[in-house]
Amino acid sequence: MSKRKEKRNRFRNRQKERKQQLNERRQRQFAALVARLDPDRILYVPLDIGKNVHWMRADTGAGRVVHRPKKLLSNRTGYTYWRQCAFSWLTGGQFDLLVTGNEPTGIYHENWAHHILDDFASYLAEGAHPQMLYRFINPYQSKLERQKLTLRPRNTDPIALLAISNLLRQGQGNPATLPDPQTALLHQYVFFTRQATRKLKAVRMDINRHFDRIWPGAVINVQRFQRAHPDLPVPTPIVKSKPLERQSLRLLLEHCPNPYHVRDLGVEGIIALFHQHGLRCGPIIAGRVWDCANHCLTNPPGIVEVYVQGLQQLLADEDHWLQRQQWAREQLKTIVLDTPARHLITIRGLKHLQAAYYLDLVGYPPRFDWADQAWAYVGFDTVLDQSGDDNPHKKFCISRRGDPFYRDVLSWMGVLVASHHPTFGQTFIAAEERGLGFWGAAIHTAHKLHRTCFRLVLDNRPYRDDTHPDDFARWRAYWLAYRRHRRDPKKHPHPGPWRPTR
Repeated sequence: MSKRKEKRNRFRNRQKERKQQLNERRQRQFAALVARLDPDRILYVPLDIGKNVHWMRADTGAGRVVHRPKKLLSNRTGYTYWRQCAFSWLTGGQFDLLVTGNEPTGIYHENWAHHILDDFASYLAEGAHPQMLYRFINPYQSKLERQKLTLRPRNTDPIALLAISNLLRQGQGNPATLPDPQTALLHQYVFFTRQATRKLKAVRMDINRHFDRIWPGAVINVQRFQRAHPDLPVPTPIVKSKPLERQSLRLLLEHCPNPYHVRDLGVEGIIALFHQHGLRCGPIIAGRVWDCANHCLTNPPGIVEVYVQGLQQLLADEDHWLQRQQWAREQLKTIVLDTPARHLITIRGLKHLQAAYYLDLVGYPPRFDWADQAWAYVGFDTVLDQSGDDNPHKKFCISRRGDPFYRDVLSWMGVLVASHHPTFGQTFIAAEERGLGFWGAAIHTAHKLHRTCFRLVLDNRPYRDDTHPDDFARWRAYWLAYRRHRRDPKKHPHPGPWRPTR
């Protein structure tokens, strides 16, 4: 077995042990709590949360049914009925402990959870008598418990209630926690930012598609065309890469998207158009634009005018979502300073936006018991599917089961911090020189950074940096020299080993 695999196996086993120890500790605490109580004086009240309708039931630890499964509306009427039942059980003197819980799926549990935590705060306090425990049940655990009950992948609301009740009896579930107003505000503006980013990406794809109908051949991926058709002559588009980021194409989209008008302008008219709007343009660029307009096979002028009107509306939509994205990001810069995410900015290389995205992932209080749970949640956990003999040189792949947005956030956080901080940068360089590649090294560095950030959020404290102040400027120059070496080793030599200031 290779050293790399031994290290990975040790890491996996250590995480399994930590998870098992945490579950055992929680179960021991729960077992110690219920051991001194009469089972018939312990009441389990599971909740199955839906969009418009919730389900409830209640039975004792001895198996006596106190309340049969019942459907409740998710509005105030349904909650009032559930609250009256819970208060009657707590104040009636029949029970010493009430354990309730639900799956925190979607957003539909939040209203009830807030009211339960507020209305029953005195009973939820440690040492209260009678005492109430409120738990969030892992949906995956609930699914496994349902399959144990039915021996098939079948799910109904009464079966889900029974599965949640069984998990509550085992002491499973995390203590119910919800974000404070500032963290909820941060979640909201992260949603606005992500929404604007998605819409912006979609509308830019529509702009490219619509512009192809107006002006065929103006935007072509030349490298992809050459790979797909090496036997054909290479076309000459207006720009060769990142079309919507080029000022020349932007000017044509906004002021002269009609190829018939470009033909009428001629080379001198195109140069005058660019100069009129403050852009540089010579005979070569103007000739390329004019040739592209002459060689394209366009629709009739009337149809082109119709498409040009539609293009203007798409450009207006792009401007709207761009302003919305900038507005949401500016709001996040202010909100971050009032949340524990402000401590992440103390790590050199991280900015307000990355700190906001990170806190949106882990939550506050954190939704995870330790950092590697969040790492697996976003899909960075490794998977190995094999049959037969083991291959010590086999490369592990990540599962990619989580949201790709957060994988991108963590990867870019690793790159940004590595380029500004020597502690994380040396980790990046060592991983890249081992053969992991750029993004493999970025993920490797992001794993180390993620564990650091999780601890800062958990402890609500800033990063204590022992790096010499002079090393930051020196590291930036060293990093740029190393990147030039990686791009062209023959032209740029390796900068040598990094030597920190003593």
